[in-house]
Amino acid sequence: MIYVAGDPGGAWSSRLEGLADGAKIAVAERNGIMGARAVSTVVVPIEQRDGDQVSAAVGTGRILRDSRTLAVLGTYSAPQLEISAAQLNGGEISLLQYGTGMLGLTQAGRPGEPGRYQPSGRNLALRGVPSDAAIAKAVGGIAGTKGITSVLANGAFNAQQASASRAAVAAAKSAHDAAVADGKTGDDVPPLIPGSTRSVYNPVSDAARIAEAIHGVTGGDASDQLRKGAQILVIDPTERDPAAIARRAARGSRGLLVVIDGADRPIAASAVAGHDGPVYRVRRALAPTSDGVGQRVRAKERELFGRDRGDAVVAGYRAAKRMLDLGASQPDKTIDRLTYAEQLSGDAPSNAQLPVRDAEVTLGEVVVERLSGGRWLRAR
Repeated sequence: MIYVAGDPGGAWSSRLEGLADGAKIAVAERNGIMGARAVSTVVVPIEQRDGDQVSAAVGTGRILRDSRTLAVLGTYSAPQLEISAAQLNGGEISLLQYGTGMLGLTQAGRPGEPGRYQPSGRNLALRGVPSDAAIAKAVGGIAGTKGITSVLANGAFNAQQASASRAAVAAAKSAHDAAVADGKTGDDVPPLIPGSTRSVYNPVSDAARIAEAIHGVTGGDASDQLRKGAQILVIDPTERDPAAIARRAARGSRGLLVVIDGADRPIAASAVAGHDGPVYRVRRALAPTSDGVGQRVRAKERELFGRDRGDAVVAGYRAAKRMLDLGASQPDKTIDRLTYAEQLSGDAPSNAQLPVRDAEVTLGEVVVERLSGGRWLRAR
């Protein structure tokens, strides 16, 4: 069973559809057979309800209970990964993550990462999108590394709140660790999330992670900070209308403007047309679409599902094909889950066209485009 996990109504909903379509196409090419086993693709919401509880843990539990699970293609946000990644790893299930570019999933980006996502003691995850650090490097190539300022755009979340969130989490962690050191257990141990009972850290938003990787973020209203000279606009994935945010930024600022949407949604050139200064768009691409495989898979998606999700369907196809190839190579009907997971998440051969775990080497890439003549053109 190949699970594709994501929020059908969230920022990555289009990407989720593409990954699922690609996986289904790969399975159909094999007539649903992988070696001596039948296989299929199932799409599940990340956050699900169990009584009064709604959390990513419930969605992950469904996947863990299925003994047929091979791997998970996910469009998780950073907060969802905080809950799900460790559970999947503990269940010896590979995760190919195509949502947030959080570095700490596979590499140490913050204290405790990535070890706290790996209770099995093994790295069984792949990041299918370039990391936040890769975005920062691309932005540095545009704006230089000194004197640039990033602002966050989220109606309910700005950099001041991010700072407060980090401070609250740090205080909660200190209290938690002190109680554990004193030998306290159960309800006598304060939760790691202020006001919560979940024993995981509370991360800041995906947009804050990107902004932090680029440069120190500023507090206050994003529009006001842009008027004061901020150059980098990072739009949180929770924003429902990223084009409207970009439009306000373009009208309310001058000089260099770099627009980054945390969910990689395509910001139309018309949204920033007329800005007084150079405008760039930075986004993450999942897989090449112009080669023979990409064109064939996209055509198949249009034929079967009546839509074209571009790099997402190609990425889903390539990932599922790699999963099926590995499974077919194991002669036993029952696959050893850990062996399979280690093979899948290990450095894949280049012809597998999957992201590999070696530092920033992934099939995906950061794409930098400059507004020119009313169109986005690939920047050199």
